[in-house]
Amino acid sequence: MNRVIPKEEKIPTEKRLRKSKTRTLLFEVLSESAEPLSILDILEIFASRKHHINKTTLYREVENLVTSGELRAVQIDSRRVSYELASLDHHHHFVCTSCDSVADIVFPEESIEKTEALLEKQGIVVTHHALEFFGVCKMCT
Repeated sequence: MNRVIPKEEKIPTEKRLRKSKTRTLLFEVLSESAEPLSILDILEIFASRKHHINKTTLYREVENLVTSGELRAVQIDSRRVSYELASLDHHHHFVCTSCDSVADIVFPEESIEKTEALLEKQGIVVTHHALEFFGVCKMCT
C-alpha cells in the first residue's frame, strides 16, 4: 500500500481546518511514514526537523484531529497507541513482536463483509472494527 500522499492533499481543507506550522508538519510526517507513528515517534521527527513542540500540545492536536476524523488511532498493542491518516484506504496491520515493525495488510472487502454478516446472524451489530496480527517478520526469523 502506498502511504505517500501528494503534497497538495496533505492538509484536509473540506473541514476548514486552520493551517498551522505544527498541523502542516504533522500531516507531512504522517503521510511520509511507512507505518503508524506514536506521539514519541512524532516528537522525535519534529525535533530532527527543528520544530520543537510541547508533548501535551501535540497530544491535544492529535486528539482534535482524531475527533474531527482526519487521523485514526491504531492500538498496536497494550503499550502504545499510534496514529495514521484517516484518508488511507481501509487496512489492518501486522506487528512484529521481535523488532516492533508494523506493516499494512489489506483484505478483500468481501471477507470483512462475510465476517460482519456472520456476527449479525448472532445478533451482534458491528459498528466498526480493528484487526491486528502479531508474530515475527521475515527479517527476524
